[in-house]
Amino acid sequence: MLIKLKSTLKSAMASLISEGRKEGCLGGALITDWEERISSIRDSVYGDLGTTVGCGPFDGGCLIVAGALQSVIGGDLVVLVRPNGFADHAAVLKDGLLWDFSGPLPPAKFISRFNKREHAECAGFRKINYDTDLIEAREIADNSLQDRLADLFAEVLPDIAVERNIHQEHSQGPTPS
Repeated sequence: MLIKLKSTLKSAMASLISEGRKEGCLGGALITDWEERISSIRDSVYGDLGTTVGCGPFDGGCLIVAGALQSVIGGDLVVLVRPNGFADHAAVLKDGLLWDFSGPLPPAKFISRFNKREHAECAGFRKINYDTDLIEAREIADNSLQDRLADLFAEVLPDIAVERNIHQEHSQGPTPS
């Protein structure tokens, strides 16, 4: 009986792993090779962000990265928010998944991953409010940087890229004056 149970469990696990590969959700990421894809552009993304605006995808450049990603995959810009409603991070909402430089996940897993990695306390997400959200990130808005990052994302995500609309006004909101 115990041997049959072990065999059934082993078969069930193999089936789940196989299904996970088909669905692209192994290891918590919905694109199984996300890390491999992103690793090929990571140095370029961090280098360009650091040189151009002095930050990375999680410490000030999240809005530029989210805008670049949105121009490649489509979707809506959203912000992760703390319990008091304060916006903490920009992401893209597409087909029920949240996306940023770390990859796509369902919202609860995405928020949990962000909170753990960034020692944050986000409790949810909502559509971005261009009048009040991520003001510091909007102050460093740079359309040419966003376009360069979008080109990099398009290189590594050709299978999910949509027709790009360069300088989507809604991707960064009004350009600061």
